[in-house]
Amino acid sequence: KIRDLDDARVLVAEGLRPSDVVTRNRLITQAWAMRIYAGGHYAGVSWWSYYDASWHSLAVWNISRLQLIGEPELLRLRGTAVERAAGTIARRLIR
Repeated sequence: KIRDLDDARVLVAEGLRPSDVVTRNRLITQAWAMRIYAGGHYAGVSWWSYYDASWHSLAVWNISRLQLIGEPELLRLRGTAVERAAGTIARRLIR
């Protein structure tokens, strides 16, 4: 089971503010992640991306039970997905 930090009720229950979830301060993010992990109820957490709220970030404590579903997509520097992502996060691709 994954703890969904994109749910306002979950944030309240965890005592988190949205800014606590997407901060780049590792001390803050590691503290709330450790608290959720130590509770022993969840296999990981999900939240919205710092760069684009429609993107999801996921952290899983133990990847041994993950299963690949479908074929992985090979990403290429000149590929559409990489170019779109670079535009979204305002990064220049150096070729």
